[in-house]
Amino acid sequence: MLPGTAAPALQAVRVGGVLTCSRALEAHDLWSVQRSGVHVRVHHTSCRLRTTRDSRERLSEHPDDRAVVHWSPSSTDSSRLLAGPLDALDDYFSCIERDIALAALDSLIRRVPEQASELRRRFGVDEWEGVDGRRDSGTETVFSVRMLRLGIAPLRQVPLPGVGRVDFLIGRRLVIEVDGRGYHDLADQFERDRARDAAISSGGRRGLRFSHDQVLHRWAEVEHAVLAAIERGDHH
Repeated sequence: MLPGTAAPALQAVRVGGVLTCSRALEAHDLWSVQRSGVHVRVHHTSCRLRTTRDSRERLSEHPDDRAVVHWSPSSTDSSRLLAGPLDALDDYFSCIERDIALAALDSLIRRVPEQASELRRRFGVDEWEGVDGRRDSGTETVFSVRMLRLGIAPLRQVPLPGVGRVDFLIGRRLVIEVDGRGYHDLADQFERDRARDAAISSGGRRGLRFSHDQVLHRWAEVEHAVLAAIERGDHH
């Protein structure tokens, strides 16, 4: 269990269930965007739930903003602190934007590609949504899913002379790079990214680079920039 997961897991048990949603996904080493509060999976017949603070306080009598209860039709294993990956994903789909939940599912499919079709069926994912476990990060998955929803199907992991593999290519000339969370904050990586950007331009292509936060939280900026580039013909 990851160090940051131990305390929320114990709080979930105190409430009367097991830790689920983004914290459980993180503990299973799956991509997720963290949700606030302690998300607890409990059986739908459970009663006398407690607060995250004190096992003597009933949740029905002492409101606790940190406790987010996910009712489950199936019983939870009282010997475990965490919901399993599939149960945690079920709860994640119910409480976060679908595109982000799809990225979490994509990270699971990347681990077990032989189960891709079965997992897509379980979570009601259509083929056109492009969830196939082939992206390097959840941020890339969110970008790809949102592009497909706009009717744009960028090529992925395209090798370019003098550059190497780029995250996405639209048409022949429009290169899109998507920075993952944290990784591109390092000074040496920043310099390598600027060198790649220069190589992309030197090769006669137009490059756009977006941050993790832009893709996840400021999507309008990304969408407008890509559509404007296509309208100018930068992809031809």
